[in-house]
Amino acid sequence: MTLSIDQIFRKAKAHAKRGELAEACEIYQFWLSYIDALIKEKQFDNAKQVLEQAKKQGVAEEKLNVLEAQLAPKPNRNVDSASPSQEQLSSLLEYYQNGRFGDAEKLAVSITNEFPKHQFGWKVLGAVLRANRQKV
Repeated sequence: MTLSIDQIFRKAKAHAKRGELAEACEIYQFWLSYIDALIKEKQFDNAKQVLEQAKKQGVAEEKLNVLEAQLAPKPNRNVDSASPSQEQLSSLLEYYQNGRFGDAEKLAVSITNEFPKHQFGWKVLGAVLRANRQKV
């Protein structure tokens, strides 16, 4: 039996309502990973559709924001003058300043992969890795 995405999200909500948080988190994490894989495979339209469904179903907004930032439209650029969008940079700074180092690290890695000559992404990535190392 194949379930629709909405049915699967309803199943996760039912687990959460029954206090079965591990099961609910596992389902939500699967969908976050699925969206991330769609983005990496450049299936942006599919990723946007699944992301919108996840939003409607109450998946953690902070996690979806990181993925959504990766889906932000990017104008055609010359690789030598490439820069991340102001929205990406603002999100990155906000994550770092609010101590959301996991989100900051993911977005910084995404930015440095796409814009390797843009220094801000590298600086935040270094600061996040240093902060994470000090926690250990």
